[in-house]
Amino acid sequence: MIRRGVLIVVLMMCASTAWSDDITGGGEAVTWQSLSDGERKLLAPFAENWDTLPADRQARLRAGIHLWQKLTPEQRARAKERYEFWQTLPPEARAKVRERFEAFKDMPPDEQARMRKQFRDFQDLPPERREALRNHWKNMSPQERQRFLEHRERLRQKMPQQRQELRHRQQH
Repeated sequence: MIRRGVLIVVLMMCASTAWSDDITGGGEAVTWQSLSDGERKLLAPFAENWDTLPADRQARLRAGIHLWQKLTPEQRARAKERYEFWQTLPPEARAKVRERFEAFKDMPPDEQARMRKQFRDFQDLPPERREALRNHWKNMSPQERQRFLEHRERLRQKMPQQRQELRHRQQH
C-alpha cells in the first residue's frame, strides 16, 4: 500500500514539475499583482508572502492550481487522499520518495516512459494479482530480489523477439 502511494506521489510530482515550466516560462518569479484573479483567489493563503517565495516554489504552486482546475471531482478526491497520505508519511519515507523522484528525473526520457508504462500496466492488473505480486516481492530474500532484478535487466536488453521466445521457453 505504501509503495503504491509513494509511486503515485512521484508520478504526480513528475507531471507537476513538467507543467510548471510550461506555465511560468521556465521558472521566473512573478508578482502577486501579475497573477490572474482566479490564481489570486486560489493562492490566497500565500498572498502575504508570495513576492518573497522562490520562483520554483511559485511555479509549483501555480502549476498545482492549474492542474487542480482541470481535474474532475473524482480526481480531486483522489488527489486529496494522496495528499493526506503524503502528510502521514514519516520524514524518512518522504526523503526516500524525494530521492526516487530525483533519480526518476535524471533518467533518459525513454526510460521514464518505460517506467510510466510499467506503472500503468501494473495498475491495470486485477487487484488480486497486484496484491499477489506485492506479497511475492515482500517474501523474496534480498538475494532473490537481486537475481530477479538482474534477470529483468538482461531481458530488457534483449531484442523484443528474443524476449518473447525466452518467456515462452520459461513457461513450458
